[in-house]
Amino acid sequence: MSFDETVFFRFIGYSKFINMYFDAELYNDKVKPWETVTYFINKTLPSLGWTSDEPEVVMDVGSGPGNISKNYILPAFPNLKKLIAMDATPSMIEVAKLRHPHSNIEYVVANLENRLVHSLFDQ
Repeated sequence: MSFDETVFFRFIGYSKFINMYFDAELYNDKVKPWETVTYFINKTLPSLGWTSDEPEVVMDVGSGPGNISKNYILPAFPNLKKLIAMDATPSMIEVAKLRHPHSNIEYVVANLENRLVHSLFDQ
Protein backbone atom coordinates (compact mmCIF):
# COMPACT_ATOMS: atom_id res chain seq x y z
CA MET A 1 0.00 0.00 0.00
CA SER A 2 1.36 3.40 -0.93
CA PHE A 3 1.73 6.30 1.47
CA ASP A 4 -1.25 8.09 -0.13
CA GLU A 5 -3.47 5.02 0.25
CA THR A 6 -2.44 4.61 3.89
CA VAL A 7 -3.17 8.26 4.65
CA PHE A 8 -6.52 8.02 2.86
CA PHE A 9 -7.64 4.94 4.80
CA ARG A 10 -6.50 6.44 8.09
CA PHE A 11 -8.43 9.60 7.28
CA ILE A 12 -11.59 7.61 6.43
CA GLY A 13 -11.31 5.66 9.69
CA TYR A 14 -10.65 8.82 11.66
CA SER A 15 -13.57 10.65 10.06
CA LYS A 16 -15.92 7.78 11.01
CA PHE A 17 -14.59 8.01 14.56
CA ILE A 18 -15.05 11.78 14.65
CA ASN A 19 -18.57 11.56 13.20
CA MET A 20 -19.57 9.47 16.20
CA TYR A 21 -18.96 12.46 18.46
CA PHE A 22 -21.41 14.59 16.51
CA ASP A 23 -24.13 11.94 16.19
CA ALA A 24 -25.80 11.40 19.56
CA GLU A 25 -27.50 8.13 18.54
CA LEU A 26 -24.30 6.59 17.16
CA TYR A 27 -22.33 7.73 20.21
CA ASN A 28 -24.96 6.28 22.53
CA ASP A 29 -24.75 2.91 20.76
CA LYS A 30 -20.95 2.68 20.55
CA VAL A 31 -19.44 4.36 23.62
CA LYS A 32 -19.81 2.51 26.94
CA PRO A 33 -17.49 4.09 29.53
CA TRP A 34 -19.47 2.81 32.56
CA GLU A 35 -16.63 0.89 34.22
CA THR A 36 -14.28 3.86 34.10
CA VAL A 37 -16.91 6.23 35.48
CA THR A 38 -17.91 3.82 38.25
CA TYR A 39 -14.26 3.35 39.24
CA PHE A 40 -13.66 7.11 39.25
CA ILE A 41 -16.72 7.79 41.42
CA ASN A 42 -16.26 4.86 43.82
CA LYS A 43 -12.45 4.71 44.12
CA THR A 44 -10.70 7.82 42.81
CA LEU A 45 -12.87 10.54 44.36
CA PRO A 46 -12.83 9.00 47.87
CA SER A 47 -9.05 8.55 47.66
CA LEU A 48 -8.81 12.29 46.98
CA GLY A 49 -10.90 13.00 50.07
CA TRP A 50 -14.01 14.07 48.18
CA THR A 51 -17.22 12.78 49.71
CA SER A 52 -20.78 13.12 48.49
CA ASP A 53 -22.04 14.45 51.83
CA GLU A 54 -21.98 18.17 51.08
CA PRO A 55 -24.22 20.04 48.64
CA GLU A 56 -21.86 20.59 45.73
CA VAL A 57 -22.09 21.83 42.17
CA VAL A 58 -20.61 19.14 39.92
CA MET A 59 -19.80 19.52 36.23
CA ASP A 60 -19.85 16.65 33.74
CA VAL A 61 -17.60 17.95 30.97
CA GLY A 62 -18.27 16.23 27.65
CA SER A 63 -21.54 14.82 28.95
CA GLY A 64 -22.65 13.51 25.57
CA PRO A 65 -26.24 12.22 25.53
CA GLY A 66 -26.56 12.42 29.32
CA ASN A 67 -26.42 8.74 30.28
CA ILE A 68 -23.56 9.13 32.73
CA SER A 69 -24.89 12.40 34.14
CA LYS A 70 -28.27 10.92 35.05
CA ASN A 71 -27.44 7.27 35.76
CA TYR A 72 -24.04 7.49 37.47
CA ILE A 73 -23.11 10.98 38.65
CA LEU A 74 -26.50 12.04 39.99
CA PRO A 75 -26.98 8.89 42.16
CA ALA A 76 -23.39 9.11 43.42
CA PHE A 77 -24.04 12.55 44.91
CA PRO A 78 -27.39 12.42 46.75
CA ASN A 79 -26.92 15.89 48.27
CA LEU A 80 -25.96 17.44 44.97
CA LYS A 81 -26.91 21.10 44.68
CA LYS A 82 -26.68 21.07 40.89
CA LEU A 83 -25.16 18.95 38.13
CA ILE A 84 -24.05 20.90 35.08
CA ALA A 85 -23.92 18.53 32.11
CA MET A 86 -21.93 20.25 29.39
CA ASP A 87 -21.15 19.22 25.83
CA ALA A 88 -19.92 21.24 22.85
CA THR A 89 -22.22 19.39 20.44
CA PRO A 90 -25.80 20.71 20.42
CA SER A 91 -27.31 17.39 19.28
CA MET A 92 -25.83 15.65 22.33
CA ILE A 93 -27.48 18.15 24.68
CA GLU A 94 -30.78 17.91 22.80
CA VAL A 95 -30.82 14.12 23.27
CA ALA A 96 -29.79 14.46 26.92
CA LYS A 97 -32.63 16.88 27.65
CA LEU A 98 -35.16 14.57 26.01
CA ARG A 99 -33.95 11.27 27.50
CA HIS A 100 -32.68 12.32 30.90
CA PRO A 101 -34.61 15.30 32.28
CA HIS A 102 -34.07 16.04 35.96
CA SER A 103 -34.61 19.11 38.11
CA ASN A 104 -31.02 18.99 39.45
CA ILE A 105 -29.39 18.69 36.02
CA GLU A 106 -28.70 21.75 33.89
CA TYR A 107 -27.79 20.78 30.33
CA VAL A 108 -25.55 23.33 28.61
CA VAL A 109 -24.07 23.58 25.12
CA ALA A 110 -20.59 24.95 25.76
CA ASN A 111 -16.91 24.10 25.95
CA LEU A 112 -14.40 24.87 28.67
CA GLU A 113 -13.18 27.97 26.86
CA ASN A 114 -16.69 29.45 26.85
CA ARG A 115 -17.20 32.23 29.41
CA LEU A 116 -20.66 30.84 30.10
CA VAL A 117 -19.06 27.87 31.84
CA HIS A 118 -17.33 30.07 34.39
CA SER A 119 -20.54 31.94 35.19
CA LEU A 120 -22.36 28.66 35.90
CA PHE A 121 -20.25 28.12 39.01
CA ASP A 122 -20.75 31.68 40.25
CA GLN A 123 -24.43 31.10 41.01
